Amino acid sequence: MEHTAVINADLSCRSVPADICAKQGDSGRYVRVRFRSGGKAFDLTDAASTEIRVKKPDGTITITPGVLETGGAVYPLTAQSLNTAGEGRAEFMLYDGNGTLISTVPARLIIAASPAGDEAAASTNDFGQYRTRLTAIEGRLSSLSFLRVTDEQYAELTPRENTLYFVDGTGGNITLYLGSVQLLEVRA
Repeated sequence: MEHTAVINADLSCRSVPADICAKQGDSGRYVRVRFRSGGKAFDLTDAASTEIRVKKPDGTITITPGVLETGGAVYPLTAQSLNTAGEGRAEFMLYDGNGTLISTVPARLIIAASPAGDEAAASTNDFGQYRTRLTAIEGRLSSLSFLRVTDEQYAELTPRENTLYFVDGTGGNITLYLGSVQLLEVRA
């Protein structure tokens, strides 16, 4: 089951941005955008991809791909995009094959509160989570040791978790281990 709101978005930025109304936590809502330029249909021939960027009432941002169609595009309003009640902003991005961007003036996104409130879906900052994970990976990489050993030496040692072992095998074969986990074997 789904509901699709239809709006016009003028890429010349000369018209009043649209209002989009949705309900907190819903996952079956979509926006169909008809792109215009100065009130006339905008030619989407060169458009290669599109996305909707939503700045939620809590300040976090979601980015969701849309589907191009003749004269416009359709975008899902995901449950993540709608998990915080209040007023947010949504802008629609069009990219050509070279990555050139043209976007709309942000529309007002009005998210009606669910009776369950914010407890029903916790809002998260996806970018913050990615940055935290990348920092953890960078920390592990910065403490990584490298060691080149023979087959016999590797067999006798106790592998350390943060050590990358280059093991010279018989016949010129090289095996790469991270701790005790074999990553790669190159045969001569």
